[in-house]
Amino acid sequence: MPWVSDAQRRWGNSPAGRRALGASGVKEWNRATKGRKLPERVKHKKVSVSLPDGHKPKSIKVKVKFKKKSTAPWKFLRRVNNKQRSFGVTDLDKKTITINKRMSKRHKKGGTPELLDTIVHEETHARHPRMNEQTVRRRTKRAIKRMPKRAKKAAYNRFR
Repeated sequence: MPWVSDAQRRWGNSPAGRRALGASGVKEWNRATKGRKLPERVKHKKVSVSLPDGHKPKSIKVKVKFKKKSTAPWKFLRRVNNKQRSFGVTDLDKKTITINKRMSKRHKKGGTPELLDTIVHEETHARHPRMNEQTVRRRTKRAIKRMPKRAKKAAYNRFR
């Protein structure tokens, strides 16, 4: 079975890896991976290890370490598009936050203007791209409660 990542290959060829897999197991894995270009790390998952006869099979956890993309919301281009069907959209590839002001101004959400809610919501998506939608909503609600008037005014001004 070939190595999945460069980090796993380094571990397998270390003294701890040789103890766990055995010298013949490491040689077999090196042969199976020879000439392949491996990523530094891969997603977290369990990989079952096939070992030569007489060895117990083990599971190895391969951990992921993603390279953090710069997703600072101030680096995003802000647009107003009153023809789109949703309140707001964050496009991480194009680095744009688009908001439908007309739709947002018509609705009020529990006393909070929907426009402010949409702005903070989309900026939270920009700041935390892998965050669950439910968590984004919760954080948005909490952030608006804690926002001073000055910060609210600044948020509105970003989408003029």
